[in-house]
Amino acid sequence: MICTAFIAFKSAPVQSLRWTSIRCLAALAPSAAAACAACASCVSRWLQIEEVVTSIEDKLAELAAERSELEAYQGLDRQQRGIEYALLDRELTAARKELAKVDEERAKLRAETAAAHEATSDASQLLADKEAAIARANG
Repeated sequence: MICTAFIAFKSAPVQSLRWTSIRCLAALAPSAAAACAACASCVSRWLQIEEVVTSIEDKLAELAAERSELEAYQGLDRQQRGIEYALLDRELTAARKELAKVDEERAKLRAETAAAHEATSDASQLLADKEAAIARANG
């Protein structure tokens, strides 16, 4: 005697309902009760397998959702880093321009200070020469 049970399950790639038959070789069992028990055992195992497959499919769907969420996050993170870089680059460029202006102003003031110091030295030397000339004339 061969017992046949039909069980419906979802096919993962196609996502369509299919019918599969499980054939138990219940003829090997010594009695009809044992044959039904053997068939029930096969059906029970099949249902357990189907539960595991369903659990795996659910986990895969969850992981796919998490993956798409992660890809969206990574895209937004990349965009944020790009904007931050642009802002920091703009600030750096402005700071460099300001530094160049300050350096130029400092060089200009240093040249003016050197010229003023030289003029003061020349005036001091001229004053010393005139005072010496006055002292010789008076004395």
